[in-house]
Formats: sequence, structure tokens, C-alpha cells
Amino acid sequence: MFFITLSGANIIALLTAVVCSQILGMVWYSNALFGPLWRQLVGITPDMMVDPILKKKMRKNMLWGPVISLVTTYVLAVLVNDLLIHTLWSALGLGLFVWVGFSGAAVGMNYLYNPKLNLKLFMVDAGYHLISLMVMSVILSMFIY
Repeated sequence: MFFITLSGANIIALLTAVVCSQILGMVWYSNALFGPLWRQLVGITPDMMVDPILKKKMRKNMLWGPVISLVTTYVLAVLVNDLLIHTLWSALGLGLFVWVGFSGAAVGMNYLYNPKLNLKLFMVDAGYHLISLMVMSVILSMFIY
């Protein structure tokens, strides 16, 4: 019988993976990497960046990022544990596998049916999810519980 419980979860591993995922997101969407391209592709103008109403909404939305990341990390931790993922290559493979089957596929479906979205935007967004899942898988595999 498949039963998920928090009792066996390594909270340090979960929080480390969540923090690393959030840091990766901040770097990925920063001006140093894909931030300018992403903003251009989604239509965020410099004027919008200083709009107090939009800034308040973005701050509120950003609070959900760690929560969603924690849910993803916990599900990934269950897989790491149940599949006995404990090597670098198996962790990277799990991250890729989960991305292909779930995250990449879900993001792809959104982009497939939205005429405003394009391949460049898909690559930026899906690329973040791929790298994030792989990083989280590696971190969790180091703390297999």
C-alpha cells in the first residue's frame, strides 16, 4: 500500500532544496541571465516595473513560489526515497524524467494552446523547471532518508 507521510522526510534536505530552487529562480530570471528576454517575451515594459499596483501584486505572487516549491520538493523526495536514488547520475536522471513527464509536459501544453506564447518563452520557463528539478533531485539524493 502506498502511503505518504511527513514523518520520514528530512526537513533539512527539503528546505535546502526549496531554498536552492528559489535562488536558482532569482538568478535565472535576473538581468544577468534570462530576465530581460523573459520580460520582453511576456510583454512587461519598464513602465510596468515601477507601477505600484503591479509591484504589490508581484510581491504577493512571489510569496507562493516557496510554497509551491515545497510541495514539488516533497513529492520529489518521496520519489528519491522510494526509488533509492543515491548517485549523482540517478538523481539527474530522475530530475529529467520528472521534468519530461510532468513539468515540461504541463508547461508545453500551456504553450501549445496559447497563441501569445512562443518557443523562446517555453525554453526559458521550461529550462528553469528542468534545472530546478535536477538540482532538487541531487540535493535530496544526498539526504536519502
